[in-house]
Amino acid sequence: MKKIDFGFNDDEKLNSQWSGIEFYNGEYLDVVAYDNSDYLITRIVDSYRGLNGNIDVREIAQDYYSDGSYVTYANKEKNGICIRLQNLLNNPKMKDRLSRGDMVYDVLREQGIPVYMSHLSDVPSKSNIVPGIVTSVSSQNFNKLKESKRIGMGISMYHQAEEIKRLRQEIERLKNENLDRQTGRHM
Repeated sequence: MKKIDFGFNDDEKLNSQWSGIEFYNGEYLDVVAYDNSDYLITRIVDSYRGLNGNIDVREIAQDYYSDGSYVTYANKEKNGICIRLQNLLNNPKMKDRLSRGDMVYDVLREQGIPVYMSHLSDVPSKSNIVPGIVTSVSSQNFNKLKESKRIGMGISMYHQAEEIKRLRQEIERLKNENLDRQTGRHM
């Protein structure tokens, strides 16, 4: 079983560190793409609310770093697509098919849902021992990440923030040089 541990972060800025843990973990089933978004489908396990065996669907996005590492984020708020897919997959007939090993992608396509294969990196760990990690964040932070990926052509938000910081320092340095020239001071 490929396990997914879910946590959440309530910071005002995107942050992968957890403020707390979700009330359940998931067994990875699939990631599918639909309508320019990616959706993680898991079977609920380790729930202290009695939800074990139910299917959970979350919109996810990943923030990549230059060293090849990445963080997987989920939108805390479920959009209509999440709810629709989740309701469909929690139908007893569909849950039975998934329990027998049918692929989520195939089940959804057979139901007329135009999903396609996701291009995200592996969400669960390649190891059966180490779980995958998903951090749920506010819709505002999640949508900022998606927009930055669209505009930034794959540059991580961390690297964008670092570049902004570097540019501000460069502007400050240039202002100081200009002031020095205007006042006749030379470095």
